[in-house]
Amino acid sequence: MANFIAIIPARGGSKGLPGKNLLDLHGHPLIAWSILFARVTGVFNRIIVSTDSNPISDVSIKYNAEVPFMRQSILASDTSATSDVVLDVINRCGLDSSDVIVLLEPTSPYRDLGDFKSLYSLFLTNSAEKLMSVTESACASYIFQYVRSENETTLSPIMSESSFASIRRQEIPSTYHLDGTFYASTVDAFLKNPGFLDASTKTIVSNPLSSLEVDTKFDLDLYRAIFSYFGPPPWYPKSDNLVY
Repeated sequence: MANFIAIIPARGGSKGLPGKNLLDLHGHPLIAWSILFARVTGVFNRIIVSTDSNPISDVSIKYNAEVPFMRQSILASDTSATSDVVLDVINRCGLDSSDVIVLLEPTSPYRDLGDFKSLYSLFLTNSAEKLMSVTESACASYIFQYVRSENETTLSPIMSESSFASIRRQEIPSTYHLDGTFYASTVDAFLKNPGFLDASTKTIVSNPLSSLEVDTKFDLDLYRAIFSYFGPPPWYPKSDNLVY
């Protein structure tokens, strides 16, 4: 049986929301929610945090994640590719080609355990080598999406109106976007083609509450409101001894 390895990338810098990985969300730093989720699943052999930040490292270790090395600055800039960060973990941690890596971005704190079980099953049955989570786009299709002109006053359709003028709304297929909740791949498949999205990538549809990402202060405030109204995710440990 393959080992499952959680990789949580968390650099110290963030322009959209400075220090976001350590900001409080319902009594825990933002990054803690991804670590706690990985632990509660009970399937990960290792939970590895890749960071260039000593404070993030300290918090990650406090929540029982592993920080086997400090990420090099060249891999911690705004332009650093996630695929390079993952390759860094694979190489420096000596992961086996048969291992399954699951990337858990700290910006998705409300993951659904049922969604993860679907992901896990696809890899256990060898039905997937790569997988990503998606969410149905709010406007259902590119047919209802428009591009704004440079002066931001006029709109033009992404698709030519003549191509859909006679199509009824109920006949238009839904479109989906990558939501950042889950990225997964066997190490072998990732090394052959670094990245999670290619022609063979399978998908699961995320729970709507987990498909939001924390990239701005508004996003964080929205999640604080979600936690306040709905409470923490159902998988949240009821016992403090699971937290630290």
